Amino acid sequence: MVVALLLAALPVRAEERPNYELIVRQFEAISFSAEGGGYARQGQFDRWHINPIRLTVARTDQDRRAAIETVLRDLRDISGLPMGFAASGEKANVFVTFKPTGGCLMAIGRNHVEVTIARDRQERCLWAELAQMIGPTNDACMYRPSLFCDGETNTQMTWADRLIMKATFDPRLQRGMSPAEAMPIARTVLWELYSRAS
Repeated sequence: MVVALLLAALPVRAEERPNYELIVRQFEAISFSAEGGGYARQGQFDRWHINPIRLTVARTDQDRRAAIETVLRDLRDISGLPMGFAASGEKANVFVTFKPTGGCLMAIGRNHVEVTIARDRQERCLWAELAQMIGPTNDACMYRPSLFCDGETNTQMTWADRLIMKATFDPRLQRGMSPAEAMPIARTVLWELYSRAS
């Protein structure tokens, strides 16, 4: 037990799989509050719940559609959510715009989301912002690298990030749960996923 606690206190880098306790701590740190907004969720568990997700990009950014679709396909598989580009005449609820350089930003409105992507960080930003759009909206660095750790350079979800995203959409977790209600369930779900993948 002492060894496990000591291991859990150390950040993990490279391609080593983080231990279970680090993944649990990361899940808790990013699932009950919003980046830049503190406890904007009032400390409640949340995830995307407006279906279907219909995305659009500016006419000048149509050459980015293939890169976006790669991310959407993976997130569809992980979450089970219906998501794709809005068809002609169909109302979009996710708007993606690109800018030359800088950071990336996601703004969640009542019925829509605006995502701004820096072209010089396109791959990482697309994964990070769209994953946070539907799942955990905070950043933490309990293990590294991680899409949810601000300042990292990895360009896709890591093995542990995927476990967290899969757990986020497990039906045993319900929107509005407090940490006290959600974390015992999350621990069980994460352990099942962790054990199955080990």
